[in-house]
Amino acid sequence: MLCTPLSLKQVCLAKSLAIFVPCVVFGLILAYAAVAGTKQLFLAPRAGQSVMPGAASLTAALVAVPLIFFFFVTLLVALQLIITRVQWVNAVLVGLLAAVVVPLNYGLLGSGLASQSIVFVSLAVAAALALLTLGLSRLVTKERIMLTSKG
Repeated sequence: MLCTPLSLKQVCLAKSLAIFVPCVVFGLILAYAAVAGTKQLFLAPRAGQSVMPGAASLTAALVAVPLIFFFFVTLLVALQLIITRVQWVNAVLVGLLAAVVVPLNYGLLGSGLASQSIVFVSLAVAAALALLTLGLSRLVTKERIMLTSKG
């Protein structure tokens, strides 16, 4: 990996995209199947017509959630290249996941905010993860990659 003509940032981005793209495609397919199945089984027989999600829900599902996931994956890749002990990466991952998911699910949805507000907060979380990833990516060096080599 160190002998490639790519820069370290390009290698990190490639690793992140290799995880991100298949997961998002699979997740969107499953989400579409779940919505279509729910419409056909539960909503259409009762309502007599098709139900379309609102613009805020579509924006959250197609933009905000994939952005949060991408920056979360990029942050994980950077942490794997910075932290020398693999066990600590898992602990940091669980902490970050709890710090992002719990406030979004329980704090915002239970507070009665409008759906547009939740989209803006989700985009703000994505921006915060992007800044954290940018800050940590400066710590990735060839020496750190050699020290964290697992093979």
